[in-house]
Amino acid sequence: MRKFTFSLFVLVLFVLGTIKVSAQEVILIERGVDDGGKPTLYNAIMGDTTADGERAHPNATYRLSRGQIYPVENGLFMDFNVTIDAVDDDANNPTRPPMLVPFADDLGGLPYALLWAISENTMTLKNLMLNAVQNPSEKTLGSHGIVSKGGKTIIENCVITGFTGAGIDASGGNGYRIFLYNNIFRNIQSPNAWWEGDPFISWATNGDTLVMNGNTFFNNTGHDVNSNWENAYTNYFEFTHNTVYGGNFNVLASFNMTDALITDNLFVNTYAMGIDTSGQKSAWCDSDGLTSAIIPIDTNDATKMMTDLGLVEADRRVEVHNNVYFWEQGVKDYWASRGAQFPDPVCTFMNSRDLGMFADDATWPLLNQSDNIEADPQMVDAAMSTEVIAGYAKYGNELFDSFIGGDAFEGYLHHYPGGDGVDDVIFMVEWPLAENLGYTSASVKTASSTDGPVGALRWMGGPDAIGENLIAESNLKNYPNPFTSTTNISYNLKSSSVVRLSVINITGQEIAVLVNENQTSGEHTAQWSANDFPAGVYFVKLEMGSQVVTTKIVLNK
Repeated sequence: MRKFTFSLFVLVLFVLGTIKVSAQEVILIERGVDDGGKPTLYNAIMGDTTADGERAHPNATYRLSRGQIYPVENGLFMDFNVTIDAVDDDANNPTRPPMLVPFADDLGGLPYALLWAISENTMTLKNLMLNAVQNPSEKTLGSHGIVSKGGKTIIENCVITGFTGAGIDASGGNGYRIFLYNNIFRNIQSPNAWWEGDPFISWATNGDTLVMNGNTFFNNTGHDVNSNWENAYTNYFEFTHNTVYGGNFNVLASFNMTDALITDNLFVNTYAMGIDTSGQKSAWCDSDGLTSAIIPIDTNDATKMMTDLGLVEADRRVEVHNNVYFWEQGVKDYWASRGAQFPDPVCTFMNSRDLGMFADDATWPLLNQSDNIEADPQMVDAAMSTEVIAGYAKYGNELFDSFIGGDAFEGYLHHYPGGDGVDDVIFMVEWPLAENLGYTSASVKTASSTDGPVGALRWMGGPDAIGENLIAESNLKNYPNPFTSTTNISYNLKSSSVVRLSVINITGQEIAVLVNENQTSGEHTAQWSANDFPAGVYFVKLEMGSQVVTTKIVLNK
């Protein structure tokens, strides 16, 4: 087997202001602004073109410097393959990741989003921080961090903080393939629209794949994952080893799941702001007005999703296992203080409809749940818990008091750490981050499907790289090779995940997709019939998340 990457080899090193290009097409953008105070990022990436408008370095990685602030003007609309990253942090001398922030135009307007992934391309982001605060003196916040309009988006080990609308918005990007590994979504809060502030949203959009492994969702207001809603669906949804702390709404607004894996997660203080009884009866909280649930599921609209996918209800596969959930006493006390205005309970892991569907093997034979427990994880940072719970309680009290008194809700923010509103604390983010989502409970430390800790392992001293190395030593090969018409392609998976197997011609064009689905661990085989293709060299490309393995095959005729 041979690994192959489609990249040009640039045999030149040149310096243009704060930008350097290396022989491996790693373009170093050393500073966020030039000597005249002008932002560098937009021109460095969007302006990296030839005289006829083609990409000058179509396979480049744009590498940013740790500790630097990179203002983003207008938003970067990237309709090409792009990687933006930073070097890994030094554990002995930690330095904040390069921080991308919105930059106001001449009229004072901020970009709707910092980064846009457009059309059928791949955007990869790694080791970055996206911060909504333009600067603390302006007291303004950006709306969205990233917009993904289809194609493939890989985001790994990034911090997305402070946005008022959404951290990532895939709405309108039908067919998206999004992979999120080991990121931290924090302080994503809407001061006025209390139902907004979603770390991820794909409103009324049909996605292909959404994988979330090892992420942290902390002190946000809206739905942490707002997908599969309003007759929209994602073909495959995976939510594993994530830590969710706090929130105003359902963690997973994903009623229309058709193929999903939800395992080894930690949910603490979900729905912390609470909901009044009338609000709970709305479709915003539950499609049938039942108790709000962490894991909601409902029957699909047969005229939409099931018809589109060629499925019936019995085909739906949802696996929910080894999750831990808990509400700390401060949240329960706040809920109780609202008296009859709040339902009892405010939230549960699964409501009566959810449990009934999972129990009905005749109608839904592929819905399975086991070993999901309510247990106190015993969070290590009691002061953090107290501050965050107080913030949700103040937000909720002001909101629900306005409902009773008929007064306008003036809005409220509580970013952690620090306090209310927009201030220096959320602009100059501490590094390492102030929050600590570790826990001490012995039972929760062994509650996962592998008898280890649940939640994001970064807080438990474990590896951050959930989802990595799953196809290492995959033994990707084809036989016969060379071949004359049909070849069999085999590979081994170390773990179950979404797999995409495709064939690429010598120019780098994808000419066939052989596999695009979730597969279990073990040996797999696919077949490619090349009767309609000319003789020559081709490449088989195996993708699982951010990993890619490629091997050369030869067609003789």
